[in-house]
Parts: sequence; C-alpha cells; structure tokens
Amino acid sequence: MEAAPTMDSTDVGAIIMEAIARTEAMGANDSERSVLLGILRDFEQKKISAQEAIERAHGVVDSKQDYH
Repeated sequence: MEAAPTMDSTDVGAIIMEAIARTEAMGANDSERSVLLGILRDFEQKKISAQEAIERAHGVVDSKQDYH
C-alpha cells in the first residue's frame, strides 16, 4: 500500500496564492488577503498542517462566494 502523497510548502503556497487571486477577482477587501497570508504563515511556521491550511483557504474563498 502506497503512502498518501504529501504537500510541500510550494503546493500550499500556490493554492493560497490562487485563493488570493480568486478573492481579488471577486472584489476582495484587505481582510481576505491578510487572512489568507496568515494561513500561509501559520503553515510555514508549522502551526497548522497542509490539509488545515488548504481547508481554511477554501473556507475564505467559499465565504466570499456566499457573500456575493
């Protein structure tokens, strides 16, 4: 049985940068960018896992979509 692939900081960074681009395309305000960069920082400082970082980033995007 193969181990599940792991994500590195490049993968997580790319996902979060895409989330920033998506929220900005929807008319993001400064708080979404700050929150998303904070998520990336927490991941890089090993405060949260890659999975949690991605889930949080998707949550920010989903909240923005629900708002519009």
